[in-house]
This record gives sequence, structure tokens and C-alpha cells, in this order.
Amino acid sequence: NGAVLRWWFRNGLLLMMMLLLLLMDIEQQPPRILVLAGWVGSGKSTFAIELEKSNPNYVRICQDVLKKRQACEALARRSLAEGKSIIIDRQNFDRKQRLTWIKLSQEFGTKDDNDKIIPLECDLIEFATPYEECLKRLEHRTGHESIHSIQEGTKILSLIYHKQWVSPHISEGFSRHLILYPSNDLKPDATKTNNIKSIQISFPVTYEIIRSILDTLDSIPVTTTIQTITPHPHQQQQQQQPKDTRNQSRSNTYSKCPW
Repeated sequence: NGAVLRWWFRNGLLLMMMLLLLLMDIEQQPPRILVLAGWVGSGKSTFAIELEKSNPNYVRICQDVLKKRQACEALARRSLAEGKSIIIDRQNFDRKQRLTWIKLSQEFGTKDDNDKIIPLECDLIEFATPYEECLKRLEHRTGHESIHSIQEGTKILSLIYHKQWVSPHISEGFSRHLILYPSNDLKPDATKTNNIKSIQISFPVTYEIIRSILDTLDSIPVTTTIQTITPHPHQQQQQQQPKDTRNQSRSNTYSKCPW
């Protein structure tokens, strides 16, 4: 019995020290802003909810829950002030919506030795789920926080897709841009530049998948923040032709991922 107690005492102390170091490492991480962008049914909320569950340092900011944009901004500011990272869980379908969070990263930035503001990292995660797949998911989705019928969901999806969606771009002022494609069958054109990367994700959504997404995001070099932001040529073209044509080059066979 004495030997067992001594073994547990030594190993228990070691485990406690490892846990303490892990917690210290988490606490030392500076807050960041994750801006999710994608159509209704693309998988944003599933990712945000699971990330918030798995990491207490992340706070989900969702207008479907808070109802008003002002409430979202208030919770975002309060969370950042407490040192928490935030996940902006909304469609963020145009540049104006996304600019709100880029400005917030500047508001909570720090000054360097030259008195220049260094913004918080404000990363863009784009859920590039094709329109047809979003429709399929809406048909099977239940218990959404604000959309209470298939008809309501498809109406919102159609409106955003045909009239309001402007694809995001890192030149808006984001630190990094990660594009997520939902299926093992889909083979998108490789997207990889210094600050933009694309990966494929699979179902079910596990802690390992979330960790893989964040690790991939962190592997992307941080871009230089642009204080005066000019529209990207691709965005200017999309503003004249709002319909997103990215589905034309995609397969119609997708995984059964409920995102």
C-alpha cells in the first residue's frame, strides 16, 4: 500500500504540473477574432458551437441568439476586454458586415515602440459549401435558433446567393484567410498563397477536426494589416454581378456532413 501511495503521489504531482503548464499556456495566448463567412447551412454554427464547447477561451457571438447587432458588438467587446477570443458566427455576406470586426481588431490592438497600432489577429474562415449542399442540409436541419422552417431557410439562402453575397478577401484587412470545403469527394482547385489556404473537412465534427482547422489557420503567415482598405478587383466584379458562380466548377456529389 505504501508503494502504491508513493507512486500515485509522484505521478499525481507530475500530472498536476503538466495540467498547470497547459492552463498557463492557454491563458497566455492573446485574444483573437475568428470571422466566419458563408451561406446559411454552410456549417458556421456547427463549427462555432463545437469550438466554444471544446475551448473555454472562445466565445461564440451569434445574432441568431442575441437578436440585435448592438448586443453582438457589446458581447464581443466585453469578451475581448476579458482576454477571451471571439467567434463571429453569422453569414457576413458583404464587406460592410465584415468591416465591423476588422475595426474591432484595431480598437483592441496594442501600440508598438513607434506608437503604431498593432491590431488583434482577425482571421477569416470561409465556409465554401456549395449552394445545392446548403439546400440539402436545410431540408434536414431541425432546432435552428432563428430559422423555423425549410421554406424560411431556403428563402434566406436564395436571397443571399442571388443578390447580396460578396465573396470575402484577405485584402479587406484580415490577418489570414482559410477556406473550408465540405466533402471528401469534392476536389477544388488548390488555393494556397502566402496568406490564403484551403482544406477539406469531413464529418463527424470532432475535437481533432476543430484542432486541425485551427492548426492549419495558425500555419498561415499573418498578412500586413492595411489601414486604408481598397476593394479587391474580384470583389468589384462581384458587386456588379452578385451571383456567386463558384458552384459551376464543383461536383454535385457531396458528403453527408450536416454543416
